[in-house]
Amino acid sequence: MSEATTITIRQLTADDAEAYRVVRLRALRDHPEAFTIAYDDEVGESAEYFVERVVQVPTFGAFDGDTLVGIIGVTLNHWQKIRHRAVIIRVYVAPEVRGQGVAHKLLDTAMAFVRSLPQIEIVELEVTVGNEGARRMYVEAGFTTYGVNRRAFKIEGKYYDVEMMAMDLER
Repeated sequence: MSEATTITIRQLTADDAEAYRVVRLRALRDHPEAFTIAYDDEVGESAEYFVERVVQVPTFGAFDGDTLVGIIGVTLNHWQKIRHRAVIIRVYVAPEVRGQGVAHKLLDTAMAFVRSLPQIEIVELEVTVGNEGARRMYVEAGFTTYGVNRRAFKIEGKYYDVEMMAMDLER
């Protein structure tokens, strides 16, 4: 992060889709253990695919000046029985700005958005076991573990467990 700029957080629009694509593919390439989708599954997708990703799923971005350096998404359920649940997804912060509170700002923004929706009572997320920095942030934010999805991912013969976490919103 340059000293002349500060990180700003805002909701992404269709105009941000190309910047989102670059950051998303970097995340998938550099941290395959952290995401359900593999780099090879998304690298060949069209520009329209990435526009749909940021338009259909509320996605927030952290910008260092004009450069997108972090992302977080919120899945909202439209089915009647699970409309009260939201899921935090696609969290990533570029290494060059890690340790500067960017992930916290993204999570705070996503949670403020979720809290603005009166129908949401529970927020869920998943974190790969061993990603202690992310896990610590989620615990500090108020998320608690409710289970572990054993062998959730298999990458080049190695399995990764995923910790499932949730937060009940006070309504």
